[in-house]
This record gives sequence, structure tokens and C-alpha cells, in this order.
Amino acid sequence: MEPRKRSTIIIILLIVICIVLAYFYLSYREEKIQREREVEYERLYPSLGIQRVDPPEEAEDFTLKTLKGGTVSLKDYRGRLIFLNFWATWCGPCRAEMPSMQRLWEEFKEEDFVILAIDIQEESKLVSSFMNERGLSFPVLLDEKGKVARSYGIRGIPTTFFLNPEGEIIGKAVGARDWDSEESFELIRELLFLTVS
Repeated sequence: MEPRKRSTIIIILLIVICIVLAYFYLSYREEKIQREREVEYERLYPSLGIQRVDPPEEAEDFTLKTLKGGTVSLKDYRGRLIFLNFWATWCGPCRAEMPSMQRLWEEFKEEDFVILAIDIQEESKLVSSFMNERGLSFPVLLDEKGKVARSYGIRGIPTTFFLNPEGEIIGKAVGARDWDSEESFELIRELLFLTVS
């Protein structure tokens, strides 16, 4: 074999070996980052008092009215991380956590993230007035007969569920939380990275 051909073959082999090594290195690095982020999100759940649902459970679909008079279904939000919150205007702890939910919404509304605040058994006019008076802009749905709350086993409010983009429940929090804390923001970032990306 001519020296020139041999040199070309060696160079091609070296390039192929470099590409294969780079691929394995990047795959390993990506897996390592994924594992580190999973550990981080597993740390954040208990520190925020959130019960992890593992394995994830299929969330029951529903169709409810919006404050604007339209209707939406849970399945309309597939592909997004969903913060599903059950509440009522008369509930003191619900009222207390609403401003922090608004700040959470403002921080992540441009991401694949949505807050669905389901008001239980109250009239649209009352709920709309409550939201407007407090400058709250995240989506609110009306469970006028309490049917959805019953199907989700709600015994006390506020109760919040986290749903992955496949529509499965991956976490549950009963009681009010400070949803605009750095830990809460970090949890949403981790969940977006792990479930949406």
C-alpha cells in the first residue's frame, strides 16, 4: 500500500475514533447531569413538604368553565408541567398562598408550565372579583358542583398536584406553601428540565 493511502486511512480511522469517543463522553456526561438533577429534585420535594407520587398516577381528565365563560379540559395542557391547585375564596390559607402563586406564574409562564387554579363550588362573579381585586392573572377554572374536587379526593384546601407533560400526577402538597421561595423556583426548574426537555 502506498504511504499516501495508508496516511489517509489512518487519518480517517483517527477521526472516526475521535467521533465515537466524543459521543460516548457526551452521553456519559448527559446521564451524569440527569442523575444529579434527579437527586436535586428528590431533595426539594420533602424540603417543601411535597409528597412524591412514584410511580406516577394517571390524572383524571375533566372539562371545566373558565372565568371568561369558555371551557377547557385537562388534556388541553398535555406537553406542559401542570400546577393543579384546588382552592376557594373563603379559605384563609388559600388566600395566603395566592400572591406567591402569582409570582411563580410570572416567573414561569413563558415556559412549558401552567397553573390551573380550580375554585370549588363558587360563582364566577365572586371568583372573578376576587382575582381582579388582588391582581391575580393565572388561569382559574370553576368546579361549580365540586365534582372534580371529589374525583381527586380533596379533603382539605388548598391542595396542589404536580402533573408531568403526559398528564400523570408526580407530586401532591396539602396546605398552603410559599410558592415563590427560591426552593420552589428551583423545584419548577428541575421538573421542567426532567419532564419537559
